Amino acid sequence: MLCPQPSDLPPPDEGVDSINVHVCQRMKAKRILRDMSQERLAKALGISYQQLQRYESGKSRLSCSMLYRAALALDVPLTYFFDGIL
Repeated sequence: MLCPQPSDLPPPDEGVDSINVHVCQRMKAKRILRDMSQERLAKALGISYQQLQRYESGKSRLSCSMLYRAALALDVPLTYFFDGIL
């Protein structure tokens, strides 16, 4: 599967990246489905629950390494976070 070209991606909003928001919403949804508290996921990621809240709300951007850790902690493939973008 080829990566979408920048022109195929939704345009970023003013200061808010729609892809980042989507990825973080998927992370939060999976955490809730797994009946996992913010504290528990934050501990698995090696961050504070406050930082996790910033990720889940889209106020902070996830790094690639943090996204990888989240996939491991939530037992999902990395592609899970990007489902439904296009």
